[in-house]
Amino acid sequence: MANITIGADPEAFLLNTARYEVISAVGIVPGEKGSPVQLEGLKPGHNFHRDNVMIELGVPPTDDPMRFVDQINNAVRYANQWLCDAGHRNVELWRACDIIQCPDAMLATPEAQEFGCEPDNDAYEGGAQRDAPEGILGNYRSAGGHIHIGTDTGFNCPPFIVALLCDAYIGFNTPTGDPVDYDKQLQYWYRKPGLYREKDYGIEYRSPSNQWLFNNNLAYKYSAMALNIGRFCSEANAKDIRKLIEQI
Repeated sequence: MANITIGADPEAFLLNTARYEVISAVGIVPGEKGSPVQLEGLKPGHNFHRDNVMIELGVPPTDDPMRFVDQINNAVRYANQWLCDAGHRNVELWRACDIIQCPDAMLATPEAQEFGCEPDNDAYEGGAQRDAPEGILGNYRSAGGHIHIGTDTGFNCPPFIVALLCDAYIGFNTPTGDPVDYDKQLQYWYRKPGLYREKDYGIEYRSPSNQWLFNNNLAYKYSAMALNIGRFCSEANAKDIRKLIEQI
């Protein structure tokens, strides 16, 4: 039997609660990709760092959806406490929205123009890599809710098939918190179905918004579904996997 795990690295905007204004994480949140800040008092793997103008959280992999929910809640709580302890008492992770159109001043740093450390793969193009978003994003930024599926045996199908199943059972059911009717061309980048990255542990499914981050029911539902998808794709034979894909 395969050992299947789930993890995540969701992003969130920061809110100044005194002014009820979304602010940049640049200059507030330390750390960067590959060198995050560990959250003291929690199990190793709970961490955070700045990603573009947002904060990104990390949690260690687990095979238990309830533990996954607990780890997410702890990461959010400890990150908010870190902000307070660091002197940012009116700043917290924003729960209301996963995409905003930022004012120019919020994007006036080199860090605000950094997008992704590696290219995404598109499941609907057989796993082909897609281009970087230069010239597409403008002042829009979004906070993703990326979900990790790990397997110690490998999948019995190409990784893009795993991402297609994630779309069917997770991505197409993920709510958003949009307060704006953003330019539809941005759908090429934000929440585009079938986005994933191949990883040593399995895949990182990148299509969902971050709205499950603040909803325990959704966090449990999606993590349990991710576990089931990972197990099915690791243990079922190719014929059964193909049959399921054809049914959906």
